[in-house]
Amino acid sequence: MAMMSQLLVLCAAALSATTLLTSPEYVVAKEVRFHSAEVPPSPLRMRLARERGETVAPEPAQEISGTLYRPDGQGPFSAVVVLHGCGGRSPAVAESENAKRFTALGYVALYVDSFTPRGVRHNCAGEGIAGDRVLDALGALEYLASRDFVRPDHVAVAGASQGGGVAISTVALAGPVSTSKRRFAAAVAYYPPCEQLNVYAPTLILIGELDDWTPASKCRDGMRMRTGAGAPVRLIVYPGAHHAFNARSLAGSPTTYFGHRLEYNEAADTSALSEVAQFLKGTIGR
Repeated sequence: MAMMSQLLVLCAAALSATTLLTSPEYVVAKEVRFHSAEVPPSPLRMRLARERGETVAPEPAQEISGTLYRPDGQGPFSAVVVLHGCGGRSPAVAESENAKRFTALGYVALYVDSFTPRGVRHNCAGEGIAGDRVLDALGALEYLASRDFVRPDHVAVAGASQGGGVAISTVALAGPVSTSKRRFAAAVAYYPPCEQLNVYAPTLILIGELDDWTPASKCRDGMRMRTGAGAPVRLIVYPGAHHAFNARSLAGSPTTYFGHRLEYNEAADTSALSEVAQFLKGTIGR
């Protein structure tokens, strides 16, 4: 059981890697609650309601929890919504270390918990929840945009593994319909499942050549199938890197999870962090 718990944490790690700067402090870390974005009534429900002279409301929104990390200073700050992997959120200590990498760069970071409020332990066996998680990300965006210390039009979404796939889906041109009017300014996806890559916001994808869970070949296929519509997508493939190449807890001890190899790669990790820092600076600023 202890080993299973540890492996879930490894799969959940989002952007866990070498610290970019030497002063990674934040002044606020607090638990917050907000609602997932609402789904508008379907055309059929709208038509039936009109015929009956009734009003129809959006589907009830799920209440979601998360942890908000805020850098030193008055702001307003650019911000990043961070989405966990299929194993759920990382333990508090690991998550706070990850968050410091964003706050050190001057960003607010909101780590979203899509599983605990729904009673989900993990979601690594292919169960469908991605659509709900996209709505969670949009709800997190709405929450941040309502804070006076956040620049509402300078918010990115980031995630690893399943969270990376959700991040891409969140900015997809053909994404889920919701009542949210907000849009993310950029997306970062570490080793995501790559499918439809036509997006409305600049997107950075970082993946290992040897990844046997979310193969780099799928991302290459997705890039070839892009129609040219929407915003640019940059794909970086790291030779010799496996899934979870930025999970420092795996350093010196690669493992297998759900039949897939997870292994830390320092060279890929360091390069990816630099790429992310430059990408965020160029898209959401500081």
